[in-house]
Amino acid sequence: MLKINDILGNWKVISEKPISGGGQSEIYLVKNIKNISNEESVLKLYKKQGQRRASYIERYNKEIKALKLLKNEENIIEIIDSHTGDKDDPNYYIVMEKAESFSKSKKREN
Repeated sequence: MLKINDILGNWKVISEKPISGGGQSEIYLVKNIKNISNEESVLKLYKKQGQRRASYIERYNKEIKALKLLKNEENIIEIIDSHTGDKDDPNYYIVMEKAESFSKSKKREN
């Protein structure tokens, strides 16, 4: 689990705990340390226990590929950055734009 102010690549964690998560990943709010816009993004950190399995890495790569293929589609979150673990940083993560949530009633109106 990451902590507030932890750094992964160009991304600084700004949430005290994951804002969401599941069996394979945790979601954190982050800011780009090299960008002065102060815009928040979302970092999906894949849990370490599965990172050595071929099927895990394959799912990670498929998710990135799918997000990149659909990046110009309406209602699809845009991928900003990704990292495949290496010797300097073993973490697997995807950074995406932060979506503003809205209620089901607003979804029906659109």
